Amino acid sequence: MARRYWLKGEYTHTIDQKGRTYLPARFRDVLGENVVVGLGLTNDHMVIYPEDRYDEIAANIEELADEADEGVEVLRDYIFNNSYDVETDKTGRFTIPPNLRNKFDMSDEIVITGDGDKAKIWTREMYNLRQANKDVQSVQALASKYKIFKRRDDDDTL
Repeated sequence: MARRYWLKGEYTHTIDQKGRTYLPARFRDVLGENVVVGLGLTNDHMVIYPEDRYDEIAANIEELADEADEGVEVLRDYIFNNSYDVETDKTGRFTIPPNLRNKFDMSDEIVITGDGDKAKIWTREMYNLRQANKDVQSVQALASKYKIFKRRDDDDTL
């Protein structure tokens, strides 16, 4: 069985006046040439999905379409109105859509991080702020609470 590659790591890149930047080389094979860039749910970063993962999310939203629920409409608007199809070139360069760039104060340096099945795009300032609010003890407590280090074949934690 082939090992699934999870996007991970932190990479600093520049962004030019036209919003062009590069996907980290390690992310290109996983994300592909055609990606979807949108707002993250916490509104302090953007996300980059491979097309197939975004299609799954869109299908999940479509399943809710029959429900007469205002919350579903808010969710649909947020996800679909803030998502853009983006192509990368052979070197991994892509353009962050202007509508998304304008929601953040994008300077010349951004941080792209791996987040499992997607990547995140942060301004340097927002990323530093998010990281400053994490301490080792709280991360350890969360890891213990959710038992992320347990072995799959038993309940013992490492």
